[in-house]
Amino acid sequence: MNWTRPALSFLLALSSSALLARAASATDAVTHLGSRSPGTVAVTHAGNVYTLRFTGDEVIEYRVDLDQSGATAGRVRVYEASSDSWPMYDTNLGYRDGGGNVHSVGWLQSYASITGQSMTADSVVLDFTDNFTPIGEGVRHRRTTFTLEGKTLAVRFQDMDGSLSYNRNYIGVLQGTAQSMESPQVLRLVDGMAQPIIRFRNPAGQSFYFNNMLDLFNSNAADYFTTQTPSPVPPGTTALNYTYSTWNNYKVLSNGTQIGATVDDTFRITVSGKIQDTYVVTSTVVLCKVVRDRQEISEVTNRVDQARLDKLLTEHDPFKVDS
Repeated sequence: MNWTRPALSFLLALSSSALLARAASATDAVTHLGSRSPGTVAVTHAGNVYTLRFTGDEVIEYRVDLDQSGATAGRVRVYEASSDSWPMYDTNLGYRDGGGNVHSVGWLQSYASITGQSMTADSVVLDFTDNFTPIGEGVRHRRTTFTLEGKTLAVRFQDMDGSLSYNRNYIGVLQGTAQSMESPQVLRLVDGMAQPIIRFRNPAGQSFYFNNMLDLFNSNAADYFTTQTPSPVPPGTTALNYTYSTWNNYKVLSNGTQIGATVDDTFRITVSGKIQDTYVVTSTVVLCKVVRDRQEISEVTNRVDQARLDKLLTEHDPFKVDS
């Protein structure tokens, strides 16, 4: 087929536009490089255990077991099978009652029940109802979503009622202490952002790396705080809390009765045998790829134009007389 310059330019422009549209539609995020590891993701359910499994250069398998203490009331415990560790343990929302009293993770269990469970190709969604009618504060609804992206597990905590009340409302997420990390070493690298990367061993002696971070693009909290304990790490330690939390950081507005946005926080945890998978990246990486692709498209256009010009110059005979 003989493509004219306008037709070819139009097709290349369409390709470029599609790339930009795809980038623009991508949600901004702070995540780990492991989220882009090539491989397959599978989500399965057996009994009361949900498994989110990555298979690629290694196998990383996160499990959410609803038989764990407090799990059916929303307390999050995530187990990773290859490293035999608990990278997220006893994590949940806090609550402020009508009298302004702040309650931590365990308090919700007395009022909470699991009321919905579902799966997709890469996610597990758990819905909870908090029945506060015994204390005169009605019924509330919240959701925890686990989404596997490569080797990175995103854990999202949402207030499904969308409340903006300062009192009688959730107050953000308090993270617990990661468990079963043998011989841990704290690697204070900038690639872990504000939180160090943890190197540890499983019972078989294999080394793994771990990082737990708050996705700052996908949190409505006004602020957050970091925990880094124990520091330094004493011999024999297997439990560490090097995390972000948004607990009590949904700040009251100047009217004294509301917060600025509904409670919604996403945390990303990565366990991997490769340290680079725990490095922090943002959606800027995607944008850089799009810019590069546009440059390549422009180079293709220029090469085609040059080839057509060379062909015309080669075929042109200035002494030829048209009959």
